[in-house]
Amino acid sequence: MAESPATGTRTLYRGHYRHAFEVYEFTPCGATQPWSVSVHGDVGSLVKAVTSPSGIVDGVIYTEFEGRLSSPGHWGHLGRYRFEITVDRVLHTSHETPSDCQ
Repeated sequence: MAESPATGTRTLYRGHYRHAFEVYEFTPCGATQPWSVSVHGDVGSLVKAVTSPSGIVDGVIYTEFEGRLSSPGHWGHLGRYRFEITVDRVLHTSHETPSDCQ
């Protein structure tokens, strides 16, 4: 995926979702810069996928989802992300990463 993607259009995204203290971020396959993940939409499905059986929410997963990208700006915790993505519908999550997504 290009570093400057089209914004506002519902699109299929593939990549890695990372959740940690004050961090909700998504890095598309092939990209180097993560995007902030909006707390609106279907983000609950991603949070559930990184929650351990003991209830600890932390980690990284591979995911595929439909979502909409914001315009460039200062997004997420302390405005450190250039884009924010809203997850409309999670299609797949896995702790295994396909070989074509690095």
